[in-house]
Amino acid sequence: MKFIWIFAGLALFVAHKTYAQVYCAGRPGIQLCKGLKDEGNNIRESCHTRAMREMWWYNARINDCEKMRFLGCNGNNNRYCSLGSCRNFRQRCNGLRDEGNNNHESCHPRAMREMWWYNARINDCEKMRFLGCNGNNNRYCSRGSCRNRCKRH
Repeated sequence: MKFIWIFAGLALFVAHKTYAQVYCAGRPGIQLCKGLKDEGNNIRESCHTRAMREMWWYNARINDCEKMRFLGCNGNNNRYCSLGSCRNFRQRCNGLRDEGNNNHESCHPRAMREMWWYNARINDCEKMRFLGCNGNNNRYCSRGSCRNRCKRH
């Protein structure tokens, strides 16, 4: 019986740790891997409840994530709760073109559709035909959503 309680406690700890890597007080609603480091400000009293001593931002110049602090208000959308979540998100805008496949029985031919992928070499989004299964996360439903998420100005 003790083993079950220990196992349940360990499972809750791992689930909380994973949740905390993706969601935290200073996380913006929409995250973008573009923009400069922006720590925001703390001009209002309510800003202190969202302040985070350790957050991460994607630095396009070095193609990696760097530590920053967030003061609690404003700032841009280039802000992540953990190094892992920043690097995972970065892959959406740095991945290769991957049309996926339709080799699995659950991949119906009608699942194939036109999508967009971000090509970092040309700093723009290009059409591709997604085959319905697998593939990487560098795919978007529209050119606009691809450009908003990844294109650097």
